[in-house]
Amino acid sequence: MSDLSTEQRFSKVAGVVVGLLKVQRAFINKDKFILTDKAGTVNGKALGYIFGMLDALLQHANLNIRDVEGEAALHSVIARMFPAEAGNVGTYVDYLKNIQSKPQITDGVMLGGRQATDWLRYKTPPVRWTTCFSV
Repeated sequence: MSDLSTEQRFSKVAGVVVGLLKVQRAFINKDKFILTDKAGTVNGKALGYIFGMLDALLQHANLNIRDVEGEAALHSVIARMFPAEAGNVGTYVDYLKNIQSKPQITDGVMLGGRQATDWLRYKTPPVRWTTCFSV
């Protein structure tokens, strides 16, 4: 991946994350596969899982999610996984910036990061995103 530009490296990692999430999406009830419910409640755990997985894989590639390209990669992953909610991606990214005050985000970040790390180390397929939608 070293022959790629920085932007291409971020994009490649984002594509890997989307691929890993799409496999898991098949096991999530389509009625529950939303980030904001009708009452306006954001699924912080599911968002945190995306952030944690992307962050862990970016770190593995010596990239930083806090860079401009990292935030763009996060926007891309959320929009690609939730096209019907793409108009809210900026709001979701802002929501994630309050990690310390929202335990459900922290739980999701830890779970997504751990799943990504296990996938890298042991080739264990990530399958726990489904638990973020059962609440």
